[in-house]
Amino acid sequence: MTELGELVGQLMQASEDPYPTYDRIREHSRVCWVPDLGRWLVTGHREVLAVLNHGRVSVDRRRYGTAPDDDNGGYRPGGLPFVDPPDHTRLRSLVQDSFSPKTVARLRPEVQRLTDELLTRAAERGEMDLIADFAGPLPAIVLAGLLGIPARDQAMFRSWAMTIIETIDPVSHRVVSEDGHQARTDLTAYLTEVVAARRRRPEDDLISRMVRAEESGQRLTAAELLEMCLLLAIVGLETTTNLIGNGMSALLAHPAQLRRLREDPALVRGAVEELLRYDAPVQLAGRVAAEDIELAGQALRQGQVIGLVLGAANRDPLAFPLPDRLDIARGPANHVGFGRGIHFCLGAATARLEGAVAITALVTRFPDLRQSGAVKRRQNVHVRGFESLPLALN
Repeated sequence: MTELGELVGQLMQASEDPYPTYDRIREHSRVCWVPDLGRWLVTGHREVLAVLNHGRVSVDRRRYGTAPDDDNGGYRPGGLPFVDPPDHTRLRSLVQDSFSPKTVARLRPEVQRLTDELLTRAAERGEMDLIADFAGPLPAIVLAGLLGIPARDQAMFRSWAMTIIETIDPVSHRVVSEDGHQARTDLTAYLTEVVAARRRRPEDDLISRMVRAEESGQRLTAAELLEMCLLLAIVGLETTTNLIGNGMSALLAHPAQLRRLREDPALVRGAVEELLRYDAPVQLAGRVAAEDIELAGQALRQGQVIGLVLGAANRDPLAFPLPDRLDIARGPANHVGFGRGIHFCLGAATARLEGAVAITALVTRFPDLRQSGAVKRRQNVHVRGFESLPLALN
């Protein structure tokens, strides 16, 4: 096996620390063809940005015959992240106002209230699992409220969504377990009932707005509406949960930076951006060449799959001086933690708000905060986060 093949093999093992492997692949070539994977890997920051903003690069692999086959009938999330314009433009326009920075800013009092409530419960115990007790529930409750999921159903809603997330295969993006299939069936049935109820009696929530949405005189189809609800439920939880988990893990590993933020909470906005760069929730993104293109002197042919290693781009020394150093005052953010271009993360503003409120509360409320047991990383090459992160609070 070639050196590159060995490095890619290490990458696909979802190691605890993938960054040294990213560095070695980038040093080999910033844009390289990997025969064993049948795709290009792009690890340089400049090159990743070029692909994300390229007008002749697609997210719809099915159009070019490069999507994994569906012989096993497994569910694979679809909708907004996996379609090109004009459908992408139409679908995104229906929901983007609900996730704009201006709209999201109005959520701050509720996010602060929920944060205080969850941390008060944890403080009474003196310990918590950051993921199970805080970083997981917080975005789930916020998202459920946006969608209009009643409080009595929110725990069930989160359980279904998290089961689907945990059972999606990192390569095919399919749900691959019986538990995952059942959760998807149950969540679909539940959301179908909610949509039907909103058609009969609209409320002031996102599902009601999508039900009423029209584009060029055309109502959002029932299938698209349901797919959008599923997508928001599945993807909307993961980014914020992992931002909080990865971010607090990084701060605990860098006590000087943690102390700096505790002493000056006004730094939190820049801190969130640096944490997104340093250990991003999403490490890999996929594209396909819609036509023959050239990238960094390499000829990419129409239909070839392009793997964008966002985590490597965020540690590229040509873009970020001393990239392996955490510096919450690093300055202007140019990371690709939320992607770029037309597929820039729809929930970025929500994740930033929740992350800032959550991290500020954790570092200021618990001056003796520390890791209290063995952590468990998720074994996934695309998404980086924790299954468990036990903390002692006092």
